[in-house]
Amino acid sequence: MKLTFYVLLTLLLLNPFVNLIEFDNRFIDFQQFFVYGIVLLLATIKILAHLSSKEHLNIRFNTIDCLVLLFALWFCIRFYFTDIFSFSSEIFIKFSMYILLYAAIKSRMVNTGKAFELLYTVFSMFSILICTYGILQFFNVIPSNNLFFKMTGLFNNPSSFTNLLCLIFPVVLTGFWLPLERHDKKIKTASLIGIFLMIITVFFANERAALLGFMAGLLLVLNKKYGLFYALKKAYNSSKLKPVIICSCLASTLAGVYLIYLIRPRSFEGRFFIYSNTVQIIRNHFMWGIGPGKFESVYNLYQSQYFKVHNIQGHEWQIADNVGVAFNDLLQLFCETGVIGFVFMVIGIGIMARNYKNMTWENSSLPAIGLICSFLSVIVVSLFSYPLQNFVIMLYVVILVSLLSKNTKISLPFRSITFKANRLVCAFAGFGSIGLLTGVLIYLGENQVKWKNMVFKSQEPAIALQQYRDLYPALQDNGYFLYNYGSEMAADKYYLEGRHMLAQAKKYMMDPDVLIYSGDCFLGLNDNKQAEKEYLSAYYMVPKKLLSQYALMQYYHAVKNDDKANGWAEKIIKSELIVYSEDELEIKNQAARFLTRSCN
Repeated sequence: MKLTFYVLLTLLLLNPFVNLIEFDNRFIDFQQFFVYGIVLLLATIKILAHLSSKEHLNIRFNTIDCLVLLFALWFCIRFYFTDIFSFSSEIFIKFSMYILLYAAIKSRMVNTGKAFELLYTVFSMFSILICTYGILQFFNVIPSNNLFFKMTGLFNNPSSFTNLLCLIFPVVLTGFWLPLERHDKKIKTASLIGIFLMIITVFFANERAALLGFMAGLLLVLNKKYGLFYALKKAYNSSKLKPVIICSCLASTLAGVYLIYLIRPRSFEGRFFIYSNTVQIIRNHFMWGIGPGKFESVYNLYQSQYFKVHNIQGHEWQIADNVGVAFNDLLQLFCETGVIGFVFMVIGIGIMARNYKNMTWENSSLPAIGLICSFLSVIVVSLFSYPLQNFVIMLYVVILVSLLSKNTKISLPFRSITFKANRLVCAFAGFGSIGLLTGVLIYLGENQVKWKNMVFKSQEPAIALQQYRDLYPALQDNGYFLYNYGSEMAADKYYLEGRHMLAQAKKYMMDPDVLIYSGDCFLGLNDNKQAEKEYLSAYYMVPKKLLSQYALMQYYHAVKNDDKANGWAEKIIKSELIVYSEDELEIKNQAARFLTRSCN
């Protein structure tokens, strides 16, 4: 049973390679269902192992466990009181899987030493394979997964790829220094090759957050080995070197910030614009937050409000875009779960930092040092990106934290809470939750296949309408399904049903396209005032987007207001294309033809 558990854990660690399987991802997200299946099997094996064990079933919680449990309870409570709560929601299913995985790895059947060895072995080989794959993409030997980026690795964008490398890097780096009697020489060589390839890959990717994460991970590991911070502190206490150190630190910090700014200036400014709007959301929902999963449906409303109040021709309109994440996981956590969720996260980071500070560079503590440095480097990355919202990276974070919680040296400073539990009650609750989740996943998986299969096949409007209606009970919590449903109905002139579906889609995603199709529905139902409101809201969300301007031009033409229609046509023609797009070029051409006909 233990062998099966470790085999499944190895497959779980290698889950990104599932993307290489020749499987049509248009029809189902196979990787997620692969992970769900393995986690359910791991949880099942853990329950069976406890039932077959002759030992008393004692459940122990240390400080990390208590913190994870409290955060999980608060997350579920806060999610329950949102308007998107559902047991079949992707948010609830993912969160349940993370908790099951954490509990499975915390079981007694997992030996911490063997788990660390497995982690170092897998990560060393894994880093070589994925970096080689990414470098081959960079040199156009194999195609990238995204037309807009040369190198994406096993993901769809370079940010997720390099963020994962930031998490792996400190583990592989500390693995290189493990003593030979505990670490095979081949694995040590693989660690060295992996370190070299990861540094090259991150340099080629040119991702700012990943560069910062790599530097943080490298400094944290080297500090423990060579005492860098202690040497700097000692030099600082010297009266002669204090001014030199202060000036050097300030100069290097300013130079680093400027170099990061030069990589992509407009993106750098755009991030701060997003942060300012996110802070405004936090001010309005400081205590309870807006609810898990609600950022995408709320943020654009604040951005729209900003442009309604401020000058639409200001510098911000060029950098504003359709935003689904805050590009700062800690800010977004504060935004969604309020000050309570944010405090839990800060306490967790503080516990990790405290344990890092108290650890010394010894052979027995090297694995824990590597895992803590990985966690802290991901936190650094999360200040400027969104690694904790990536399914694969979050999966690895859960594994790292659960292994740290199992490590005796991590748990020693804190008193554990132990209580006896009824074996049959635990088994009943465990198998019940696993069975329920399995049933939900099978049900959702089958309907997801049907939906995506329907979307990618041309359907007659009447047939498509019936199929959407059939799938609605299973997928009514899926914002993208609701958007597709509503937009299809709007295009086929089923305005009443389309308006209803798009109104539900707004609870999950406040995209300008949702509002444009919603405006079409209101216009088709002769509610011109509400249609104009929807079109204008879509425009203010992302002012540089020509589609919303084009919708306003068509709206004013439909209601016989030619002066305003011509004004929007002129605005489209004069608009600068921030990013070249054939669709937006066609909109400019159509606006020019419209203005020519109107003038004649």
